[in-house]
Amino acid sequence: MTAMRPDLRGLLLHAPLPVFLGSVARKEIEGRAWVRELMWKLIQAGQAERFNFTTEELYRQTDLQVAAVGWLAQQALFAEAVEKHDGFRTLDSETLMARPTECLAALGALFGFDLEAEEIAAGPAFSTHSKDRSDFSLEQRREERDRGQAVHAREIAMVLEWTRQLAEHAGVPIDLPSRLID
Repeated sequence: MTAMRPDLRGLLLHAPLPVFLGSVARKEIEGRAWVRELMWKLIQAGQAERFNFTTEELYRQTDLQVAAVGWLAQQALFAEAVEKHDGFRTLDSETLMARPTECLAALGALFGFDLEAEEIAAGPAFSTHSKDRSDFSLEQRREERDRGQAVHAREIAMVLEWTRQLAEHAGVPIDLPSRLID
């Protein structure tokens, strides 16, 4: 659909790999079950084929390896999208949370909207937990993330290195181009 509209603008929001793996691990069985379901959908859509794993090899991977392959498949799709469309930009969740006003101003410029970036950044979108709608600060987000990553640090570190090698072999960028802000 986007090929028919080369003038389209888009934002591809993603989490950096260490943050994503930490989130999956922190959510325990629910997060790990979710990435296995996602992998099944990626297999059915033909997106896992780019990594040259058989279905059996994917099945034998750890939950965090499966999460990383799913993440890489998304990275590949995002990289292809920004390569084909000048109006597409990428933004990682950590940059958005650390610099919301700048990101919102750049987003307004991308789409030609007159946004009240400071007002939006000070509002509930950046101070409310996305899952349970409770008050949630940037510091609480960091603490939650750090606690989860500390518990699973060894596994996350191993999968990060494995994923970097897989990404290099498959030609998938770990860091996406066409960033909304530097």
